[in-house]
Amino acid sequence: SDSTVSSRSTDETLPCNERQWEACEEVLLDERMKYARKQTKFNWPQELELGVKSYEKYFFLLYPQQTIPQMLEETNKILLEQRRRQLTKGEFFRWLGIRLAMSVDPIRGGLKNYWEEAEEGTVDTSRHFTARFHMGRHRFQNISSAFRLVEVNHDTVIDPWCPIRDFVEQFNLRRQTVITPGEILVVDECMSGWDGQELRYHHKGIPHLTKIPRKPVSVGVEMKAIADGNTGILMGLEIKEGKVRQQQKKYHEELGEGTAVVVRLASPWKCLGKTIVADSAFSSVKT
Repeated sequence: SDSTVSSRSTDETLPCNERQWEACEEVLLDERMKYARKQTKFNWPQELELGVKSYEKYFFLLYPQQTIPQMLEETNKILLEQRRRQLTKGEFFRWLGIRLAMSVDPIRGGLKNYWEEAEEGTVDTSRHFTARFHMGRHRFQNISSAFRLVEVNHDTVIDPWCPIRDFVEQFNLRRQTVITPGEILVVDECMSGWDGQELRYHHKGIPHLTKIPRKPVSVGVEMKAIADGNTGILMGLEIKEGKVRQQQKKYHEELGEGTAVVVRLASPWKCLGKTIVADSAFSSVKT
């Protein structure tokens, strides 16, 4: 113990775990412990920094706004072919708001139940999305069927993830631009649920499906993620693309999968004195 060591002569050595420990007069402390912990900083653009902060402002701060022009262009190409009204930026966010509302307030039955009014004399709470979001069910379905993030004629044989890869990259870039994380970064995994087919069974299926029974959402797209330890905000995502494509990624050959994932996710903050916290899936001597 410290008291035992300090009571001995500095000339004496103590055997411990087959090593000789030398007593010293004082213990050196990490200089950084003298300073207050670095807090997360938000880099607000001019159009959002005015007035009181709100959930809406944080949403628009974190959303990758640079992806919207191409998304509108490609979606409107499909809508034009279908002879339907063009999608605007405001209407897109109303459509997205409906999808978010469905995810946090799921109900049984078909899609139409979200747009129906509660019957008089019942205790049911009406969602009545037409009044809440100023968008009818048919318009919502038309946008959903035409929705595209990038040009649809990309070669999915070379890169099966091309329909969403640019969006994920812009998602990561946006977070790195508008947030300066604190001193703790946490690496873990996320699941995005998928109820459809896999690419090997259907040409419109998802490129790679992960099944992890212990997860609350056990089937879907697995993503490795890094988050700011102070706020819990995701700072970066990496799609798990299957064994072969994972082995082709940077650092894999020399470091292996677990370590390479951590290094890739943490690379934007290299040499900035951050502490990485990770569970057993990533923790190793090599990491």
